[in-house]
Amino acid sequence: INDLKVAIVNKNVSRLSFDSQAESDKDAPLAKLLGQSYTIQISPTGQVKSLDSKDAVAAVTTPYEKKIVKGLLNNKAIARRHQITALSKAPAGGLSLEDTWSEVVPSPPGLLAPKSYEKTYTLATLDETVATIEMTGGESAQAAEGDTQSAGNMGMFAKMFDNEDDYTGTLKIDLATGEVLASNETLISTYIAQEMPANGDPDKGPDVLTMQLTDRVQLEKLN
Repeated sequence: INDLKVAIVNKNVSRLSFDSQAESDKDAPLAKLLGQSYTIQISPTGQVKSLDSKDAVAAVTTPYEKKIVKGLLNNKAIARRHQITALSKAPAGGLSLEDTWSEVVPSPPGLLAPKSYEKTYTLATLDETVATIEMTGGESAQAAEGDTQSAGNMGMFAKMFDNEDDYTGTLKIDLATGEVLASNETLISTYIAQEMPANGDPDKGPDVLTMQLTDRVQLEKLN
């Protein structure tokens, strides 16, 4: 772990701000994570298994920061951060340009009403040895395998909102070396509720409440 930046904001109030590049944070509890490491195993299809992160977790001892570190370095978080789900499960020789494959996954934490998404991947371009894979996602009627998420904090009130999702991603991989050059997947989920107030002015229209969740996982080869 060479660099780390953490910002936790609750109801517009900063609960914690840490930047390993800031001189003022050199002695902060989370600075003890710098130089720590963990080991992972990656399968040919991009699935990740965490093998050892205990020493890194043990480096931070203060209670609040310890909770943050456990969230960053638990097995599921590590797998999600490093796995490359855009890789096809089919043999590489069996793919052609514009071929597609898909998977159904649970929504990330934070949605008002958890659901499943179907992510469809397309082999978009092949430039010498570098392949580009594009992803689009949408709500799936089929539940993701092993999904145990419960309703969000809004519960039944989530039904008051109209929901629009924008789920896209891109993967660039060097087929000659097997190296992932860049990978990103971004979900922007927007919730909109409208209500005309009692005795409201029709010319002004209804009151509108908009909430948005952005979930992004991005990997980039640095050297």
